[in-house]
Parts: sequence; C-alpha cells; structure tokens
Amino acid sequence: MTSEDFDELLIWLDPDHTGIPDRNRGALKYEEIRRRIIKIFKNRGSHQAEEIADEAFSRVCKKVKEIKKTYQGDPAPYFYAVANKVYLEFSKKPPHVTPPPPPMNDPDEVERRHACLDKCLAELKPESKELILQFYEGEKREKINNRKRLARLLGIDSKALSLRALRIRRELLECMRGCLRA
Repeated sequence: MTSEDFDELLIWLDPDHTGIPDRNRGALKYEEIRRRIIKIFKNRGSHQAEEIADEAFSRVCKKVKEIKKTYQGDPAPYFYAVANKVYLEFSKKPPHVTPPPPPMNDPDEVERRHACLDKCLAELKPESKELILQFYEGEKREKINNRKRLARLLGIDSKALSLRALRIRRELLECMRGCLRA
C-alpha cells in the first residue's frame, strides 16, 4: 500500500463529499470502520480480528482508485464485505496451536497459580462465577448432564451456554495473565 493510495482511501472515506476533501474526517471514518470490524470478529471468537481488519484495509487501499469511480453510498459496507472474505480465508488456514505448558513440578508455582485463580474468580460478577463453576462441575456424563441442566435453568441452548462460558474463561485468562506477571 502506497502513501498515495492511503491518501485516496482517506479522501474516499470523508463523509462530507460535498466540499473540499478532508483527510481528518476520512481518518475518523477509517478508525470507526476498523474498530467495528475488530469488534465483529472478536465477537465471532477470532483471535486474528486486528489482522483481518488490517488485511481488509490493505486490499481496499490497493484498489481504492478503481472502486471509488463506481461505488456509491457509504463505503463501510464494502469494507465489511472484504473483511468477511478475509475472515473466511483466515478460517481455512490451519490454526497456529501453541503447545500447552509443561506440567508443573514446582509446588510454589502451582500454589501461586491457584492463588491467582482464586483471586480472579473472586473478581468475577457473582452470576459469572457461579456459571463457570457449575459449567465445569462433574466428570464425563455427569458434566454433560450438569451443562444441560444449567442451560435449561438459564433458558438458553447449549451453544449459548458454551459461548457464555467462553467469554468468562477469556475474562479469567486475562486476569490470570496479569496476576502471574505481577
């Protein structure tokens, strides 16, 4: 992407096309669209939301001179469509899997991790803490039955329950990372 292409992109994104093109207004629109793309793909569970947004902008930027000749209306939907195609491409690639950490042999480190987990669980909203503890309660068949019961109790299906648990796990993971760095 050249600086000339990027300037063209900002001018195209200027929401006030009636007067003199303003790169600053275009830059604000750029940030708004980028934030929205990142939010969409984070909500889909993508760990590459920022890369998807950047790649979408890069692709549009390379073709902006052609696009703006015929495209009418708000450019945001065009970016969302390109980002969706990028997302599909990223989804087809095999994910980079980080191997799990080696088993802990140091009792002090194990204790430190448990203390961080307790601290992070205490920081959750009471309903989130209760949900995540119940979600992991039991073994094998008992765990499956507990999750079905929990979903019925909450009035949601099992996929929605799993998504809620995923969001809580992410929150716990962020807290754990911060705690373990301290």
